[in-house]
Amino acid sequence: MTKHAAFYHWKVKSGREEEFEAAWAKVTEDGKSRCGSLGATLSRCDDGTYAAYALWPDKESREKCWLGDQSQTEEAKALVDCTEEKLSEVLMDVKTDMMG
Repeated sequence: MTKHAAFYHWKVKSGREEEFEAAWAKVTEDGKSRCGSLGATLSRCDDGTYAAYALWPDKESREKCWLGDQSQTEEAKALVDCTEEKLSEVLMDVKTDMMG
């Protein structure tokens, strides 16, 4: 089984940063507890945008989670509402994992 990763990059609406961070944390915790996510990191970039890296046991786990009802939670909706622009989403098969 190949681990799967996702990289996200967002521009958040001015004044909504704390709300975005809180919603991201809740969505990530939900992904871990309900969908088997291996966790994620959220970072604030030098230009004020946000980037996240999420790790999954496999591609199917991520797809099942995001095509299911997780995308309809209040936290997921808040995350989208706080976002001015989704700058990128890159999906990857992990070849070497030296983070843990």
